[in-house]
Amino acid sequence: MRFILLFLTAFSLSACLSVDANVDIAEDGSVNSQMVLTVSQDMYELINVDGGQNFCIEDGEVLSRSDRGFACTTTRQAHVDDLIAGHFSFDIDPSNSDAASTPLTVTEIETGVLEIIVDLSPMMEDDPQQAELQSAEMREIIKAAMDGHAMTYRFTGMEVLETTGQVSADGRTASLTIPMGDFIDKKAPASFRSVIRYQEAGILTMILDSLSSIFEAIWPF
Repeated sequence: MRFILLFLTAFSLSACLSVDANVDIAEDGSVNSQMVLTVSQDMYELINVDGGQNFCIEDGEVLSRSDRGFACTTTRQAHVDDLIAGHFSFDIDPSNSDAASTPLTVTEIETGVLEIIVDLSPMMEDDPQQAELQSAEMREIIKAAMDGHAMTYRFTGMEVLETTGQVSADGRTASLTIPMGDFIDKKAPASFRSVIRYQEAGILTMILDSLSSIFEAIWPF
């Protein structure tokens, strides 16, 4: 959140930023992700104020014009094991200078079922070194700059079992969209949790689960 505040202080009402992140988990455990980070023309010029190209320059990033300025699209391929091991995060720093990853915790709670938690609390942390940005007046300016912009996360698999967000009509995608102003007001949710089934359990697992349920019904612990 700190880098956002700094950029918006420089350009007040003219700077803006939107984030759209999508993670698709296939039945074989492969993971395809795409994140689109959109910045305004003014923010783009600020990031590249030294005359160089500092925005959207990493491997896998593609720069394009958008109706709101410039969009940086990042695509990645991974595996479920990478997510579980903590080797995956969302980098939302448009300057590519300081890491601003949104923490992602993934746990396989049963065969073929993942619990995915996105920690959003860092986005609402104040920077003690930028106390002047915490005034009510400055917050209103920053909120105005963020008006109409949002951060969206989507996780797609075989079936959404639980989510604190919304479920798509086909039941396969859990999503959450948060207006950027909610981070300024500190009323955004602290996390986004979803439980996604990405593959059917094997026949042996289903038999063992059924037997376990029977035993628990007969001999409750």
